[in-house]
Amino acid sequence: MNDATVPLRAATPRRSPAFAIAVTWALAAIVTLCVAAETRIGPVILKLTPKHGVHMGDLAVFFGCTAIALVVTAALLSRPRR
Repeated sequence: MNDATVPLRAATPRRSPAFAIAVTWALAAIVTLCVAAETRIGPVILKLTPKHGVHMGDLAVFFGCTAIALVVTAALLSRPRR
């Protein structure tokens, strides 16, 4: 036997970014739906029923949340693996 001590790597599991990506897109969807349910910003773009429709503000929030989620997803996927 040898008396030299060999430092061992900590047993940390390698985490996939899949969970963080799923949470990011879920939050984007929740924010979009909450805004669409509560606001009536801008003209109606698509009339669904006599009292409901898709407003310009809904589309702006949708595209904004989608853009943020895409950037976060790209950042998570571009991180080098350890």
